[in-house]
Amino acid sequence: MNERIVDLLDLADDILLIIFNKLDSFDVLYSLLNSTQRLDRIARSMYYTRSINFSIELSNGQFAAINSDKLNRFCAELLPEIHCQIQSLTLESSTIERILLATRFPNLDTIILVGFLPDVLLDYLTNDSIGHLFKEQIRSVTIKI
Repeated sequence: MNERIVDLLDLADDILLIIFNKLDSFDVLYSLLNSTQRLDRIARSMYYTRSINFSIELSNGQFAAINSDKLNRFCAELLPEIHCQIQSLTLESSTIERILLATRFPNLDTIILVGFLPDVLLDYLTNDSIGHLFKEQIRSVTIKI
């Protein structure tokens, strides 16, 4: 029997991009950054690093947080490597502070907030630790309640 095994790395870059475009940027970055040199280069492209969604929308319209182990790795290792490229973040209430305090985001100008209760949102907007970002840097805030 003639058995052939096709490895992911055997595929052309344009085919890989078609596959990766079906995934969320968080998943692409988490899975590919610091893997092989080729996949790392693709993951670091502006397409995946410009806008990162840190929330999961459930089938009932509610939002959930990213797995804590994944979030820990992302905040400790990955965000510091790509922070200069990030322009937009989608955040939910239980992870906003953890993510925004993980590193500086010099080009961040858009934040999408999902699943926030009004009083919790007000606390974050006026909070000294991250409130300055909203006053000094962020040009666009979208709120999905």
